[in-house]
Amino acid sequence: QMAYNHATAYAKLLGNNLVYYLTKPEVTLGHRGGVYGEEDPDVHLGESKKIARTHARIGFNRDAGRFEIICLAKNGLYVDGRFLSCYYLPTPLDSGTLIQIGDVFFYFLLPLRASPGSLVGVGLSIPRGNPEKTPWSPSELTAITKGIMKFGFDAWVKLQDFCGPHRSQTAIKFLVLKFLTTVVHHTDYKDPETAARLAKILRDNQPVGVAATPPMECLQRWKPIRKNAVVWARRIVLLHQIRQAFKSTGGKPARDEQNMFENTKVAGKPPAKWWTRAHDIDFLKGIMRHGFGNVNDILADKELAFSDVFNDTKRSDSEGDDTDDDNKKLWPSPVKVASRLREIVRALMNPNPKTARRSKRRRSSTAAEASSTRSEDSTKKKNSRKRKSQ
Repeated sequence: QMAYNHATAYAKLLGNNLVYYLTKPEVTLGHRGGVYGEEDPDVHLGESKKIARTHARIGFNRDAGRFEIICLAKNGLYVDGRFLSCYYLPTPLDSGTLIQIGDVFFYFLLPLRASPGSLVGVGLSIPRGNPEKTPWSPSELTAITKGIMKFGFDAWVKLQDFCGPHRSQTAIKFLVLKFLTTVVHHTDYKDPETAARLAKILRDNQPVGVAATPPMECLQRWKPIRKNAVVWARRIVLLHQIRQAFKSTGGKPARDEQNMFENTKVAGKPPAKWWTRAHDIDFLKGIMRHGFGNVNDILADKELAFSDVFNDTKRSDSEGDDTDDDNKKLWPSPVKVASRLREIVRALMNPNPKTARRSKRRRSSTAAEASSTRSEDSTKKKNSRKRKSQ
C-alpha cells in the first residue's frame, strides 16, 4: 500500500532532492549565497553555475485563475520539454508539469481538490513509492518496452501479456508512466519538439498521484533507455497519433470506413500501384490490432484488404500461371510504408492539409531566398577582396 503525506499548501514542488510547499501566492527559485545584502530566493536549487541567483518566479495570476512561471535568467528553463528564455511571457502551469532549471528536475503539483480560481489551502495527498515492492528486472523492462513499441503505452491489456500474470495492472501502469517520464528526460536536449509532444501526452494521461512520486531507480540505471530515448519517443508519439486519428472499438473504426477519408486526401504517391484507400484504412486497423511491425500478421488477417491481394498472388504462383513481373504484388519497402503511414496520420489529424502545404511552401521559398541572399553577399565580399589585392 502507498503511504500518504498530508500538508496544507497552495501547491507543491517535488523532485529528487527537492520538496517545497508553496504557502504563499508567489515564490522565487534560484541559488543562495550571492552578494551580501541581496535577498535569497525562496526555493534553493543548488550551487550549479547553470542556475542564476534569481532564475525564475512562480506566481498565481488572479485574473486568469492559475499559476504561472516566468524565466528571469539568460540560461532559460524547460517546461515539459519546451525551452523558455527570459524574453518569454509567463507560462501557465498545470498539475504534473515537469520543470527543468539547470540540471534540476521537479514537478509542479496542485492539491487534489483545488478549484481553478481558488487559493484556499487544502490537504495535499501524495503517494510515495512504487505500488509493488518487487523491483523490475532488465529482462522485464525489455519485454514491456517491446510491447510499448508495438501497441503504444496505453494498451494496458496487451502490455499485461508482455509482463506476465505476476505483475498487476496497477504496477504496469505505474511503470509505463514513469517510463515515459524518463524518455522525455533523455529526449529533451536531442529532440525538443518530440519531447514536448510526448510531455503533453504524458500530462494528459498521468494522474497527479503518479506524477508526484520520484523517478524509479531501475529506469535511471537502465542503459538502453538513454541510447534509444529519441527513437522510442518518436514511435510512442506516432502510435498515439494513430490511436487518436483512428479510434477503434473491437477492431472496427468509430465512424464508417467508407466515409473516413471522404474529406481527407493523403499527400504523396501510394507505396505500391495496387495500394488504395481501403488499404490505408486497413493498414491503421492492422497496426492497432496486431502491433507496429507485424507485417505478416497484418497480411494474414482475413478481415483486412491485404489478405485478398496477397492470397491471390500466392495462388497464382502455386498454380504456375504466367504472370509478368510488373503484375506481381509485392510488399513495399519499409521506407515507403513508413512515409505512407506518416502521411495517413497527418491527413487524419490535419482537417485542412492545404494550409499546411502552403506554409511548407512559404518556408521553403523563404529559405531559398535567404540562401540566395547569402550567396550574393559572399560573392560581393570575394570580389571586393580581389579588387583590394590587385
